Amino acid sequence: MKKHTVFLMMLVIITSLLIGCTPAKETPVIIVVQDPTRTPTPTVPPPASETQDVPTPSLTPPPTEVVFLDRSQEKIPVIYTHGGGPCDIGGTVFLKKHPNVDLIGVVLSRGEIHPEIARDKWAAFLYDVLDLQGTALGLGTDERLDPNSHEFPEGWRSLADNFWNLGIPDPVMDYETQPGPQLIVDLVNRSPQKVTLIAMASLADIALAMQQDPGIIDNIANVVIMGGAFTVPGNLSDAPYEIDNQVAEWNMWIDAQAAKYVINSGVPISIVPLDAIQYLVDAADVAIINGISDPGVNYVARMWNTQIGWNGPFLIWDTITSTAITNPENFYWTYDGVDVITEPGDHQGQTVPLNNGATHIRYATGADYQAILDQLFETYRGETVSWITSEGEPDEGPQDGSLADLAGTWEGSTTGNFQITFYLGSDCELNKPCGTFEIPDFSLTGDITFVNITGNIFEFKASNFSLDSVSPAVYEYLELLDDGTLKYVTQGEEGGNEGILYRK
Repeated sequence: MKKHTVFLMMLVIITSLLIGCTPAKETPVIIVVQDPTRTPTPTVPPPASETQDVPTPSLTPPPTEVVFLDRSQEKIPVIYTHGGGPCDIGGTVFLKKHPNVDLIGVVLSRGEIHPEIARDKWAAFLYDVLDLQGTALGLGTDERLDPNSHEFPEGWRSLADNFWNLGIPDPVMDYETQPGPQLIVDLVNRSPQKVTLIAMASLADIALAMQQDPGIIDNIANVVIMGGAFTVPGNLSDAPYEIDNQVAEWNMWIDAQAAKYVINSGVPISIVPLDAIQYLVDAADVAIINGISDPGVNYVARMWNTQIGWNGPFLIWDTITSTAITNPENFYWTYDGVDVITEPGDHQGQTVPLNNGATHIRYATGADYQAILDQLFETYRGETVSWITSEGEPDEGPQDGSLADLAGTWEGSTTGNFQITFYLGSDCELNKPCGTFEIPDFSLTGDITFVNITGNIFEFKASNFSLDSVSPAVYEYLELLDDGTLKYVTQGEEGGNEGILYRK
């Protein structure tokens, strides 16, 4: 009998009118309720391993200690490579206004824009609107690493080239540009601190920079990538024509070889895939941003008003991803090796977890959208406080909780209408058995091992099930809430659930 999970979740399937951060055509909500007595119907495409061979990765040995974000620095130097999508406007403004970001470079990469055509509009936005005089501007390469590369639909690109018809004037001041890969090499080599790179479009500029000067890898702190899909379908179906690929995301698909090269380079990688950025901006959010007076934010507000007028609530993938630079604690991370399928066909560009225990690569499986929105609006208002205190000492940010805080018996009901009980020991350690769980309704028990702690979120793996027909969830965690209760969240390939647990 095929294995199944006993979990259920609300799966929001979003079909976009345009790629990236544009309005949704439909936003149906499908409630997937799994009956543990029968084999469930998958809600995501089968993994590549069931349909074709997964490429053998060639990972460069990672550093012995990985620091994705160093809050001892007053400012982190950032290079933002993007494809000119609507939410890249919001991402740029967030990075400009955050007190702990030094936006040293922007590269207009191949994506929704043609970099050469869009350069004047983006130069006017960077230098005349945002007054980013110290930010260097690069033009993305048209060179591809993948001989079977792809393009965004041409109909989308004409709007992007004209800055989404927001009426931005021509640049007032003269400006210079460099080829994107060369700019990345120069800025990384000149920086006295390790640089964080953001990739919101084709990764060719970053990959070519690494090929041109492999030494820059040693001065890269983190490459944050908006791209990929792990437990949800890809988004190529957004195209105005049929693409026979249900698993890839656009940024990975347009140059899969470039994505593979960067991810396998050995630098710390943080992937924010479609799984973690499904929030839909609604009229209430638009009303909030309309009330913020700031030259850059005014353009974000105009973009949001345009988008909600297109077809209602819309996605802001790149804007959400930009907040992962400064506030990674708002995302739920899985640490593991990742590879990208490059063979032409219906899996080209798919991101594949390797289950090899790598610690220098992580991908988000979810996010705290309310915390992200709070951070976004706070920064837009100019209210974000530096993580360096007035005495010059770093504010260490949210501190990781202790497993000792979870010791005891916790019990509660879930959205699946069943009771669950956790029995957790007082001497738990990461990656060692810590306790057990029980679901009486299904006569199901199993062991609990905690594998990661981020703030008050304790990620765990369940094993040694009493029923052979149950398979482990993809992602599970317990979160210790301020009121002393314990939030339980689980996600499997066919569904998930959550609930509030109380200490007994």
